[in-house]
Order: sequence, then structure tokens, then C-alpha cells
Amino acid sequence: MLRRWVLWGLVAAFVWLVFSRLTEIEHLADTLARGRWGWVLTAAALQIVYYVVVAGVYQSAFLAVGVASRARDLLAALLASLFVNTVAPSGGMAGSALFVDEAARRGLPAARAAAAALLARVLDSLGFSIWLLAGLVSLFVDHDLRPYQVAGAGVLVAVTAGAGGLLLVGLRSPHALHRLLDGFARLVNRVMTWSGRPAPLPAGWADRHAGELAQAGRALGERPLRVVRIVGVAVVGHLVNMLCLAALFAAFGQPVQARVLVAGYAVAILAWKTSPVPEGVGVVESVLVLVLTSVGVPSATATVIALAFRGLGYWVPMGLGFVLLRRLRLFRPSQSPPTARGGHATMP
Repeated sequence: MLRRWVLWGLVAAFVWLVFSRLTEIEHLADTLARGRWGWVLTAAALQIVYYVVVAGVYQSAFLAVGVASRARDLLAALLASLFVNTVAPSGGMAGSALFVDEAARRGLPAARAAAAALLARVLDSLGFSIWLLAGLVSLFVDHDLRPYQVAGAGVLVAVTAGAGGLLLVGLRSPHALHRLLDGFARLVNRVMTWSGRPAPLPAGWADRHAGELAQAGRALGERPLRVVRIVGVAVVGHLVNMLCLAALFAAFGQPVQARVLVAGYAVAILAWKTSPVPEGVGVVESVLVLVLTSVGVPSATATVIALAFRGLGYWVPMGLGFVLLRRLRLFRPSQSPPTARGGHATMP
């Protein structure tokens, strides 16, 4: 019954989102219709490849901590997380919870799945940082680097370092990790008790999660080259996404130099990752237009390219994510979780 109410709540949120953004959706459709369809379809195909590669990053991260997952299940959760993060703003935590819930309903350790989802986000950010550095250097050389871009890069570095530090603590000092999680659990329970609500984190929560996170940290420490390979996959994924942006330049007849392409892509994705607005709605488009016009792209052309890039990279996948919600075990009829057989990956 609860699952049904949650699903209907998400349906209502999707309807509200469509109607509240109806003008933008119509503008997107009109924008894409004005482009050269061969290049628009190429850009769309590159977006499909990009999300498949990102799902591969998640699958590799899950495997790195000893949890076997299917790429198609992770792809469904990835697209659904775009929708959930949009209608339930939580700094990306609501979307990450889908990966954890999907793993838990298959009988896999929830804490280790949480570590894997966190690892995937960290490694994706590390892969992106290579392109970000190149983009910021290009803007600096052209005297177009702005303080907000440097500040955004600083925020991304701080968040990535904090998340990576949590995994590193699990590797280096399980006892310190236990104390950290125990303090967090006490704080959350105390705040909820003060507000008149029951404590959400049961006794033993810190023990269980610290143990799983420590095991995940040890698995990473034993195979550091696997982490390097995952970062390499993330680098390739962002290259594919950048090529999608290049295809849209061609679709609207705008020549583009490599340095402009890298700079525009880097700052746009930086805005997406660090924006306080859920999934950077409205922010990413504005930032991309601002960067492109600052390096000489005509304002009208920059606007249609930005709208098309966000349409293919966010709005269409977000809509697919809503459709794929029913594929997640959270919204399927109750069924007993599978046994541990096949749950943990065999680490080669």
C-alpha cells in the first residue's frame, strides 16, 4: 500500500513538473526541430552512449566493493534518479537512495551499496575534473575565467574530497569510521527526538554500516588499479557527452574550436554538479549561454545550443526515468529477497 501511495505521489509530481515547465518543453521541441536532423539524431545517440557508460561506472563501482549488479538495472536507477532528484530536492541523496534500495531488495548489503553509489559519484567527479581543469585553463588563457567558475570548482573539489575521505577512513581506520557514524546517528536521533518524532536510526546502525563501509574500503585498497580504470571510463563518458555538444554545434551550423567546446562543456557540467537548484534546472542553460557568448558565439545560437544540449542530456532522460520507475523493485509487488547466491561478486 505504501509503495502505491509513493508511486502515485511521484506521478502527481511528474504531472506538476510537466505543466509547470510546459513552455520550456515546447521551446525545446521547437529548438530541436530547427536543427539539422542528422546531427540532432547523432547527438541523441551520443547521449544514449553517455548514460550507458555512466551506468558502467556504477556497475564497476559496485563490483569494486564486492557487489554484483546488472548494468540495465543500474541504468534504470540512474535515469530514475534524475526524476527523483528533481521532484524531491535533497542534494542528490534521494536519487542515491534508489541504488541502495534496489540493492537491498535483491538481498545485497545496503551499506555496501551506499558505499558503491558514493564511490561512483566520487570517481565520476574525478574523471570530470580532468576536463574541468582543461576548460578552466582555456578560459584563463583567453582572459574569460570568472570568480564564480573558480568558486564552483572549489565546491566540487571540497564535496568530492569529503566523500572520498569517508571511504578512505573506512580503509585506514575502521574504528574512527565507527565513531564518526555513531556520532552522526546520535545527532540525527537527538534532533528528531527534540522535534517530537521517533529516532529513525536504530541501535546498532553505526556498527552495521561501519563494518560494511570498512569492508568496502578494504576491497578498494586491495585493488587500486580497478579504481584507476573506473576513473578512465568516467573520462571517456564525459568525452562522449562533450561530443554530443559538438554535434549540436554542427546541427545549428555553428563552427566551434576545441577549446571553446571544452570550456563550455566543463562549466556547464560544473554548474550541474554544484548548483543548489535541483539538477541545475535553469542554471545550467544560463551558464552555458554565458560562457559561449563570452568566447564569441552569437547569443541566439548559444541559446538554442544550450537548450538542445539540456533537452537531450537532462529533460529527455529525466522523462525516461519517470517511465522506468516501475522497473525498480521498490514499485513491484512484494517478493522475498533472493538468497546470497549471486549477491556478492567474486573478486578476481
